Amino acid sequence: NTRKIYIHTCTYPHTYIHTEKSKEDSVNQSEVELVVFEGKTTIINCSYSTADTYPYLFWYVQYVNKAPQYILQRDPSTVQNAPRFKERFSATLDKEKKTTLLFIENTGMSDSAVYYCALRP
Repeated sequence: NTRKIYIHTCTYPHTYIHTEKSKEDSVNQSEVELVVFEGKTTIINCSYSTADTYPYLFWYVQYVNKAPQYILQRDPSTVQNAPRFKERFSATLDKEKKTTLLFIENTGMSDSAVYYCALRP
């Protein structure tokens, strides 16, 4: 008996001082809610826009009544996970399509949360 898990996404607001360059920077998570199945791999999509040729994308998770937590950073050549998210969380970055995908392996009920994508301006 496989249970459904609800995953929500939201664009993480910029917390940086905006310069002329960063006005062009943005992220978009078009899927507001995903319904996934326990034990499966969840894929969350985030598209971005930037003039930067070496973008840095970040993923965060926010559980109910908690502050957002850093999951990982993805740039064109590396991925750096926070220690507690090393096992089941990974990400890809496609510079041509300007997208990053977050993968959550073996999705469980404890993964039900809001997931944010952010771009370093």
